[in-house]
Order: sequence, then C-alpha cells, then structure tokens
Amino acid sequence: MIVAALRLTFMVPPDGGSTKSTAQKIKDRLQQKFKVAVAEVQHTQSGELLIGVAFVGNQKQAVDERVQDIIRHLHDWPAVELTYDETEIIHFDDLEIERDFVKYNPD
Repeated sequence: MIVAALRLTFMVPPDGGSTKSTAQKIKDRLQQKFKVAVAEVQHTQSGELLIGVAFVGNQKQAVDERVQDIIRHLHDWPAVELTYDETEIIHFDDLEIERDFVKYNPD
C-alpha cells in the first residue's frame, strides 16, 4: 500500500474573491477530477492558501504519475496560481500490515 500526501500552496488574487471561495473551488475540482481526499489546511499568511491532498494506491509508478498529473493540472489551470508543492510518498510493507492486523483479530 502506498499513500501519497501533497501540500499545495496557492496565491489568492486580490481581486475581491474570498480565500474561502477559492479554497472551495480548488477542493471541488480536485475531488471531482482526481477522486482524492482534499482539505483546506490553514492560511499561512495573507494572500496564501494551503490545501492538503491525499490518496492511496498500490503501484509506485501509478501513484507517481497521479501526483504529477495533479500538479500539472493545477499549473495549467488559469483560475488558480499554484506557487509551491510538496509531496510525501509513504510505503507500507504488506508483511507489517498483516502482522499488525493479528492484534485486531478477535479470534
């Protein structure tokens, strides 16, 4: 099992649009297009928006490609300005999962 987590920083244009509406637009777009979990993490400073994205996969290449597709899409989307992205890929060894699962098995 492979978990991908992205931390995405966006500039919010000073055109009168609210940070909340920009965050909702980004969250809706990512959820609909990529079927990922998305959350507004925090406001780092005035004019910036921080969004977290996560998803699970089972093949490293597929997870890496999906991460790149998300970042490419956001850079190409003219409605938002992605200024920084950070990705963390976490690999779980199947043997460890099976070993840990035993303690939850009621038998």
